[in-house]
Amino acid sequence: MRHWLIGLVLGSVYLWAYAASFSAGYVYEDRAYVDRQPGLSAAPFGPRSLTNQSFLLQEEASPLAHHAVNLALNMLVAALVGCWLLSVGRSSNAAWCGVGLILWHPLSTEATAYVAGRGDLIATAIAIAACWAAAVGRRSRASMVVASLLSVLAGAGKDVGLTACALVPATLAVYRCWRRVVASTVAIFVLGLLAWGQHAYNIVHWSIAGTSLGFVWKIDHLVWLRWQATAAVRMIGMVVVPKGMSVVFDVEAVPVSLQWLSVAWLVLLCLVAAWLVRRCAGAAAGLAWILASILPRLFVQTPGSIFNEHQFYFAMPGVALMLASAWDHYAIPHRAWTLDDALDGFAQRRSMTT
Repeated sequence: MRHWLIGLVLGSVYLWAYAASFSAGYVYEDRAYVDRQPGLSAAPFGPRSLTNQSFLLQEEASPLAHHAVNLALNMLVAALVGCWLLSVGRSSNAAWCGVGLILWHPLSTEATAYVAGRGDLIATAIAIAACWAAAVGRRSRASMVVASLLSVLAGAGKDVGLTACALVPATLAVYRCWRRVVASTVAIFVLGLLAWGQHAYNIVHWSIAGTSLGFVWKIDHLVWLRWQATAAVRMIGMVVVPKGMSVVFDVEAVPVSLQWLSVAWLVLLCLVAAWLVRRCAGAAAGLAWILASILPRLFVQTPGSIFNEHQFYFAMPGVALMLASAWDHYAIPHRAWTLDDALDGFAQRRSMTT
């Protein structure tokens, strides 16, 4: 009863906070996505196909209907994050903190209130479901198959969802299920090659070989690295102090020295994640999730796009895991948060039963 009440309160405050969306129209690229519905790809599977299909299903829908779907998707992501956190051993209080973060944090706002940000919501939902399946059924072949399929499917929401192809084997590796790590990696590689081989080739060709793919903004790789790192560090800072805006339109004005300092800061965060493994492994896993969502953008030159708020949405589950892990680490100090049991208490329960 207590959990139903908490969920009801969180959901009610969430809907109240986004009440303006129900009377809002379209902003920025929203109109472009909605108006170009006849030209959207009707292919059953491909890059952003699920997102495109969702817009096709709402061909005659009003702005209210489009916003309602995004609000529902964000609630779905929050629910999946809560289930995922419980499956990896977080306490119920910590899991509710993660749910609240997804629902209320300002960095979740843009992808939710921005109709064109639906791809981020869909990709994140599928990626979380894949990691949940991997965590819950790490000894089940069926769950491993489901997790592998979902990790490949996440790219049909948005390209960043393909990061789940690395997150699922990483989840199994945390539990030291090495055979399943190998099996899932092979399965994901084969399925990914069949589903995304041509798309991946196009991206690599565009990013490395310089093929235009119809885009006109092509810059030096080191400049791109500096710009994206600067924007990523800004987004990470906004997690702690959610005030101000991203550097999307001002990145060139940032001194080059600070841009390189941002690159160094991301490297330092990688070292911090490694240092946390033996001290608070849940926080290390959350930080690794955030960095994994950032890494592709440092090298793949998306068309004229600097890392911004709605693109950071995919990293928010990692922030939720860090918050939940920190909550449990300090709220339950008597527990031994080692590499084995920091994520789900598995090693501790096993020692008690043997």
